[in-house]
Amino acid sequence: MKLYVNRETPETALGQFINMYASFCNVSKANKFILELKDDKLTRSQEQNNLYWKWIRILGQEIGIQNEEETSEIISEHLLGVRRYTNPLNGEEKTRPIRTSKLKVDEMSMYLDKVNIFAGTIGVKLPQPEKKI
Repeated sequence: MKLYVNRETPETALGQFINMYASFCNVSKANKFILELKDDKLTRSQEQNNLYWKWIRILGQEIGIQNEEETSEIISEHLLGVRRYTNPLNGEEKTRPIRTSKLKVDEMSMYLDKVNIFAGTIGVKLPQPEKKI
């Protein structure tokens, strides 16, 4: 279980933690557990992820690619570039599109802006979220 806490609302977080702890104790048979606190350096949010794959499906249909993974790779390579590496087995130089799954929330927001702009350049109007994500 994870609990994301905003420093501006510690009272709310404390109540959420108590509820989460009680829920955990109800389902767990363990006598001990680990509580870990760490800085929020999260990768893209669930809302961003959902919007991204919705847009990828639309763009794939528009450019004639049925495979979502392939569409995502082509668009990320076009907009984010590639990472170069050497294959350790044969020494061959390779490239791989930069993976969106490793982007932080703010980086993913900028990438989504790029995808939206790109879609407009090829005449595709993508559905927009109600709020900035």
